[in-house]
Amino acid sequence: MAASARSALHSFLLTTSLIPLVALPALAQSDNDLPELVVTASQVPVEASKVGSAVTVIRGDELRANGITTVPDALRQVAGVAVGTTGPRGGLTEVRMRGMKPTHLMVMIDGVKVNGVDNNSFDFAGFLVDDIERIEVLRGPQSGVWGADAQAGVISVITKSGRGLAKPELTTRAEIGTRNSGGAAASARGAVGPVYGALTVSNESTRGFNVSRWGSETDGSHATVVSGKAGVDFNEYFNLEGSVHWMDRATKTDNSDYATIGYLPDWTPIPANPATYGRVVDKADTSAYDNLSASAVGTLKLWDGRWTQTFGIKSFEHNLDSRSPEWGNYFYNGQRTTLDTKGALKFETPWLAGAQNTLAIGADYQDEDYRQSGPYVDPTWTAGLSRSQTGLFAEYLLDLPTGLALSTAVRHDDFEVFEDADTWRVTASQTFSTGTRLHSSVGTGVTKPTFLQQFGSIPGTFVGNPDLKPEQSTGWDTGVEQTLIDGKLFFDVTYFWMDLTDEIRTVTLGSGLKSAVNSPMRTERQGVEVALKAEPLPWLSLEGTYTYTDADAYDTAQQTVLGATRIPMHAASGRATVKFADGRGRATVAVVFNGSMMDTYYGLNTERVELGSYTLVNALISYDLTPQTTIYLRADNMFDETYEEVYSYLSPGAVVYAGLKVKLGGEAEPKAIAARY
Repeated sequence: MAASARSALHSFLLTTSLIPLVALPALAQSDNDLPELVVTASQVPVEASKVGSAVTVIRGDELRANGITTVPDALRQVAGVAVGTTGPRGGLTEVRMRGMKPTHLMVMIDGVKVNGVDNNSFDFAGFLVDDIERIEVLRGPQSGVWGADAQAGVISVITKSGRGLAKPELTTRAEIGTRNSGGAAASARGAVGPVYGALTVSNESTRGFNVSRWGSETDGSHATVVSGKAGVDFNEYFNLEGSVHWMDRATKTDNSDYATIGYLPDWTPIPANPATYGRVVDKADTSAYDNLSASAVGTLKLWDGRWTQTFGIKSFEHNLDSRSPEWGNYFYNGQRTTLDTKGALKFETPWLAGAQNTLAIGADYQDEDYRQSGPYVDPTWTAGLSRSQTGLFAEYLLDLPTGLALSTAVRHDDFEVFEDADTWRVTASQTFSTGTRLHSSVGTGVTKPTFLQQFGSIPGTFVGNPDLKPEQSTGWDTGVEQTLIDGKLFFDVTYFWMDLTDEIRTVTLGSGLKSAVNSPMRTERQGVEVALKAEPLPWLSLEGTYTYTDADAYDTAQQTVLGATRIPMHAASGRATVKFADGRGRATVAVVFNGSMMDTYYGLNTERVELGSYTLVNALISYDLTPQTTIYLRADNMFDETYEEVYSYLSPGAVVYAGLKVKLGGEAEPKAIAARY
């Protein structure tokens, strides 16, 4: 970090820490009786009805009640989101939003950024939901609020906390299923005076199936997730809270067949088996992956909560051990440490129609380290590479009694090893007495080059480009939300548009080496997102989503259409839930439709291939034996649909589970979620 940048950061931290001491004491008191809040939409929690960005909030209790056990399965039913898995449940699982790449999406767990240090994306495989309080899916460019890599949006996972519980709570789950599948989880949380905490341990495993169309060996996996959160309210002014989230998984997998019997004079390979060349076949490959995120945050509140100051230290580390008898063994390690502080001031302006105002300012510093070892790895990678960045940000929110809520955010990122970036976001939300709400947002985004793109070196194959610039985008969306029949019918329709410039692509140099360059092309994405909820009868609830995404672009240099990879033009989901036996019984049927999409086949030549559309049907039936005990039977892909989300990798067939859940205690205070803020 440059000396001038470090000096500026220190000055900024000092300034934001001193503002509470000089703020005017005549500012009005804020309202503590807050309704449902969205934590991730801005630098401060905002009422859901006043969020201008397109956002979906998924509650953990609803996921578990509907038989959804993993975060990827939850995200398949969110408008604007596409999920792709390389075969088994433990295989690489990437999430794309609004036609953008996985590297354009920021993922946070309890406020800790968990994007991979190596490639900027997050692998969702093995991400279980037993410890989740809620998932917030924020769509559209958010770099003006959250910085680099929040270009397509943000997925924020918030885990359980014991804060606000009047009684301790204990929940357990155990299930067994076909394909030697099963899982178990236990979660405990509660509060004693000013001290509170939560701890969850969950596990799932399966013998799996064969992800290849050839051979018969199965590709199983297992995953374990441990998370904890603890805090103490030292007094009415100061809170200290820490969190930790650990994921560990191991997967057997297959790989592509590149066996040859020789080469032509122009070095074109001669396949040993032309039918399988470049396609997935049975292999004895394995991968073991783990990541650990942790945070410690101190929160100071003054002047009846009108000023809130936070100081945080956050860390994330991930390791991948990839073993292949054919290609050798590789080990990857990435670490990220973040220091941040933020001050938020709430005040009234009676002269402006009695408006409520919030001003948030802050700064953060981030340091990343990455190393890799294995055959053909450049020695500099084994020794390790590092880079850092400093961010300064501010956001202003205006809430008028007329139902109009506005926000504007700006951010400057000072990158150590490439061009700095300035980003912004503006949102508006207008609520009417008719149950109609209009919402809109516009903003910019940036994504950093990865370590491999910038510094990579694979002898004879790839060389990095240290002159790369961050990818940049501008996007906007606008939508209408309507509530009817006393809240029994709700729908939201949103149109979005985004462009992308300086996109980083891999090209072949004159020497035959590949490298990364910033593309001179500007590409666009646009589409429509629809969400619907209805309760036509007291015992029946319906939910549905539909997404249309147009993400094609024409490359004038290559005279070809560049369709977005693994992004369906049409996608939809629906769920119907019926309650019976005086509410003790529950039956749910969920349908997920994924339209055809394009992928890449790396054979003798690189080709665009089409993956066919598919429809999955999942079902759950449960019954409360007692108010504390529930038995259930659920089926995933109950009609055994054969499909591919990644070319040549078969996805899981039908699996049926039987399980038991027990919940004891856990009476919550109504303001538990908002208490910290």
